[in-house]
Amino acid sequence: MIEKLRQRLTPEARERVSSGLRPEGHELARTLLQPLTEGQGPLKEEAIRAEIEADPDAVLQAAGTLMQNRVSLLGGYPVQELGAPFDWYRAPRDDWQWPTHLSRHRYLTPLALAYRHTGDQRYAQKIVDVLVDWAEKFPLGAPGCDWRWKVPLDDPREPSGEGVFTGYVDGPWTSLSAHTRVESWSMLFQLIWDAPSMTNAAVARLLISLWTDHLRLMYDFPRTRNQFQGISVSLIHLGWFYPLFQDAGEAETVGWERLEQYARGEIYPDGSVAECSPNYGLGCLRRMYDTVAEARYRGRTIPPIMTERIAKAVRYFALTSDPAGCSPRIAKGGGDVRPQLEAMNATVGDPDVQYIASGGTEGQAPPPCVSFPWTGHHVMRSGWDLEATWLFFESGPRGSGHHDMAQNNIQLISGGQWLLADPGYFSYSNSGPDGDMARYLKSTAAHNSALVNGLGQLSFAPGTRLMANSQAGTYHWHEDEETAFAEGTYANGYGPDGAVDVHHRRQVTYHKHEDRFTILDQFSGSGETDAWLHWQIPSEADISVTGETIQIRIGNRTLHMTFDSDSGVELSQFRGQKDPLLGWFSKHYGQLEPTPLLRVATRGTLPLQVTTRLVIEHLNHTG
Repeated sequence: MIEKLRQRLTPEARERVSSGLRPEGHELARTLLQPLTEGQGPLKEEAIRAEIEADPDAVLQAAGTLMQNRVSLLGGYPVQELGAPFDWYRAPRDDWQWPTHLSRHRYLTPLALAYRHTGDQRYAQKIVDVLVDWAEKFPLGAPGCDWRWKVPLDDPREPSGEGVFTGYVDGPWTSLSAHTRVESWSMLFQLIWDAPSMTNAAVARLLISLWTDHLRLMYDFPRTRNQFQGISVSLIHLGWFYPLFQDAGEAETVGWERLEQYARGEIYPDGSVAECSPNYGLGCLRRMYDTVAEARYRGRTIPPIMTERIAKAVRYFALTSDPAGCSPRIAKGGGDVRPQLEAMNATVGDPDVQYIASGGTEGQAPPPCVSFPWTGHHVMRSGWDLEATWLFFESGPRGSGHHDMAQNNIQLISGGQWLLADPGYFSYSNSGPDGDMARYLKSTAAHNSALVNGLGQLSFAPGTRLMANSQAGTYHWHEDEETAFAEGTYANGYGPDGAVDVHHRRQVTYHKHEDRFTILDQFSGSGETDAWLHWQIPSEADISVTGETIQIRIGNRTLHMTFDSDSGVELSQFRGQKDPLLGWFSKHYGQLEPTPLLRVATRGTLPLQVTTRLVIEHLNHTG
């Protein structure tokens, strides 16, 4: 293995690494890994010190838990007892995303920090033991995975294949997992390179894996969307972190070509992004920003499209944020965007973004209402203070990436309180009760949109596939001093294969000076149809239903909802129903609580329409 690694190096590097190295020696670590600590690696020394000094006791406590073979992942499960060696197939509640992340090794970071802080060799030895055990348990073609081969093991060329956990869409040997290990392993190597456990045998075993199996998978399985971007960046990083390998230059070149492709196709000309989930979209943006910044530091030439699209996307995330500075809760969203925006705006220099990132203490106040036609995202707000009213209207087509079946969905906040909420996300599981709940929270039924004949939307039109939008949509956005207006149409059909050919057009008008909204829902097609409007209410709200009027009170706001339809409407309420699932909310991954869901039903011969009026009453704090 050591000689195989040596042959992967450039001729100049081979002269520095003699043949016949002893397995227990440390020449490979000194030659190939020590430069990571000299400005070549992923971590800045000041950042390492800051992370340790921020709370050294917490670092040691986390490392102690890992030393006992106990691991916490994804935030929604209790700490798992993995045994020694690790049980790499542990899947709590059949959530196979858990062992997938277990195979990516980022959670080992506290061990490396503890080693740097204390010099205790046991921490580094634990990391090496875990990584080598994983590498031996999961070679290409390992049992326990389903394999998709591009170059089979028995082919004379270098083998290449993706391995996923049986019955799941991801696993230990996808190119996505390969890219994450490039990042986590490189970080760990930088922190523990000088440990006695980093022997020639261990270093060769792990680096040869990066430069054969990991590299080949990232070349051969580039994937799409945010995963495409992450893999692109890791190819660049391989070139930066390990320049003594023969393939370093090629890996960096391919990575830059792909990253430029991502910037052109996945960040739209108006700055909105094809990845629907703000958590993932903003994460991708920050990763691209950091890569560009590091490239400048290293003297690389940056394609102009990247700086242009970064600036526009920073503005998109700023202008769509809610009064608390959080992103809309689309699929996986809702996190505070301001720290990320502030960091990136140091280079971008947009005064509107700075106003939002600083909480209104710097820069200039942006326009409160805005529309992004490439994604069909519209924001209507009364101002930028914490008490402001904010409505997010998600009228556009899905685009790409993580998403819910919730076109024409609405989210509403006022007075610092959710009035119409998004259901959130709960689990990656696709089996059992957790899988059922995960599918429900992605469904149309769980969102503030419409169902037809009790059936929900599709991800994309039959005969097409999930992909970035090729052009901006037409949403008839209009704004003046009195109102802001937007509309969107869902036209992909309802139910399996979109067999129910009904179109849902939603128009939203914001009456600025009265702090009220008018929503017109129109259903077109033919025949008798049931149309249901669902409204997701926060669990802590007080709700009263009188006739065709609903009052929702929370904090110092009361939302009055009235409905009008020529066919009449019928109101009903659900909370924590299990068969079928209705009225559930997940604030964070793995957390679940019952919450009210209101249904406004109408039936008649198409076309049908329902007018909903939302009036926000501002109460004094004594109520």
